[in-house]
Amino acid sequence: MSDAIFRRTGRLRLARCTLLVVGLGGALAFLLPAIVTGSAVRAVYLLAAAFFFLELTNAVLWTLPLDIAGQYAGTASGIMNTGFGVAGMISPVVFGVLIQRTQHYEPPLFVSAGLLLVGALCSLGIDPTLKVEVEPPVDSRV
Repeated sequence: MSDAIFRRTGRLRLARCTLLVVGLGGALAFLLPAIVTGSAVRAVYLLAAAFFFLELTNAVLWTLPLDIAGQYAGTASGIMNTGFGVAGMISPVVFGVLIQRTQHYEPPLFVSAGLLLVGALCSLGIDPTLKVEVEPPVDSRV
């Protein structure tokens, strides 16, 4: 989808940021009602829609390091994967503590909603046209 937007407009930033904002914003738009609904079936449908929108961001999240870092993207992707791994280890613990202390599932889901909002706002500041410039190492023997 992002590549199609880029082909039609020629604007890389628009192509990448649109999917991030739509994906994160869409996930937020469906997660909030899922948190407060009184129907388990409605919650399942709303959560499925939220996950659909969140998945729209995956390809762009893998493409952005390539856009920005070019040949150095392997390092950037490795750092990104490490960040996701750490978040994947910490969030279940934090969510478990929140649920245990409050006896409700809503607080961690509201935290997730807040993070989606922050992510959508932050993605407005991403500019994939700004490239990483790496200077060659200076030969110390000179």
